[in-house]
Amino acid sequence: MLKVKAARGALWTLVEYGGGEGISFVVFLILARVVAPADFGLISLALVFVAFVQMFLVQGFADAVIQRENLEPDHCTTAFWTNLAIAVVFFIAILICADWIAAIFHEPKLARVLRCLAVLPIGTALISIHQAVFRRRLDFSTFAKRAVIGVGAGGIVGVALALSGFGVWSLVFQQLANAAASVVVIWWGCDWRPSWRFSPRCFREMAHFSGSVMGSNLVSFIGKKADVSLIGYFFTTEQLGYYYLVQRLLLTMGLVTQSTIQSIVMPVLSRVQNDRPRFREIFTRTVELLNAVWLPLALGLGAVASLAVPIVFGQQWLPSVKLLEIMALCGFTDAYYLYSAPALAAAGKPQAYFKLSVLQALIVVAFVLPGTQLGLVGVAIAEVLVAVVIIPFHLIVLKREAGIDGFALFRRSAPSTLAGIVMAAAVLLLREPIAAELPPWGALIATVALGVVVYAAALAAFAWCLVRQMIELLSMALGRTRETSVEMKNAA
Repeated sequence: MLKVKAARGALWTLVEYGGGEGISFVVFLILARVVAPADFGLISLALVFVAFVQMFLVQGFADAVIQRENLEPDHCTTAFWTNLAIAVVFFIAILICADWIAAIFHEPKLARVLRCLAVLPIGTALISIHQAVFRRRLDFSTFAKRAVIGVGAGGIVGVALALSGFGVWSLVFQQLANAAASVVVIWWGCDWRPSWRFSPRCFREMAHFSGSVMGSNLVSFIGKKADVSLIGYFFTTEQLGYYYLVQRLLLTMGLVTQSTIQSIVMPVLSRVQNDRPRFREIFTRTVELLNAVWLPLALGLGAVASLAVPIVFGQQWLPSVKLLEIMALCGFTDAYYLYSAPALAAAGKPQAYFKLSVLQALIVVAFVLPGTQLGLVGVAIAEVLVAVVIIPFHLIVLKREAGIDGFALFRRSAPSTLAGIVMAAAVLLLREPIAAELPPWGALIATVALGVVVYAAALAAFAWCLVRQMIELLSMALGRTRETSVEMKNAA
């Protein structure tokens, strides 16, 4: 049953992101107190270029493997060797261009960091198609193991080097150890191996879809990473480090919520792509569920930022507080556009998302570039404004290409939005009185507990049916179901 498989897939993805990010966050807490903000800024800038390459590997031919209705063994093998070739080309390009990139950003150390991290895309290429086959059959258990073991290995290496005074290099080797462990776990847990064959026919069949997806993701990447690139160009790596902390906190919560759901959206929607009423209902319910989970987390984090940042990370990170308070407002908008890409890809309309991505990238640059004139706060405000402006365009495209009703999305999400507002208001109103009566850690714990209780009560009052659906999905995810590996064997 598709609904049960999706629920169990979401559960395993939650284990992957929750377990992996739980370990990663603990490691980050330790590193943030030992490694300087400027070093975090430097690694953040270097990872922009690494992530640029990895984007092609994870969301190009890998997505084509997931999306195809009829998958042959040669499709998987051809996609594997294509991805590996792409990774090697970019590896060589980064080695050659590292000094030039460092000169543009006026950071001489960036060249050495880039050359060390250039091997990461090869690791991604070695597991991207294996992961695609797992995702195609909604089997996410190996992902969970990979995340926990990979992040754990990277964390041990990173913390050991940081405590020994290696600074930014502790962050570099943390990434390398994580990637190496991930490759070992995925290959160990997957019985599929690529053959030495390359099929031009299969390449052509996947290239059109993959090309559109890659083009869309390229433009989307530019829009998503424009802020980091512009901050790295106009400001110091220390200031970029403060911005990185905010992104890291939002990313951690996003991986546990947004990515947990997003990882199963495309496989599930691909299976019902020819049943448009069911397609639309699944997408609408997904957005409703995401808003109910993501909105309170984002608003809550912003509401307790002034308490949490100095207590958890230390006084050296205080400049991040105002940025976090502003960017947490994106909790109101994210649910309405984050899943446009997997929905349009599942519907076989990646070209539509490419055009949407071009427009979105232009909007990002148009807002963020002037925002740099107002400092980091200006960039944060620009990011929130971009999120508001792009929503209508996403909803128009979703309506035209997939028949998804934007008003239905807002209507279904309204109760959880109202519950989130009530929660944020309660926390902001009582935060200072609580802080005046309790020690710092006690005040933080009490304020978070207040937010959880108020939101749970408000959501139950405004959207009891949604609460019941969430409980039902959790019950199905925890229930025992028989899994089959037919598609994996067919691809072997």
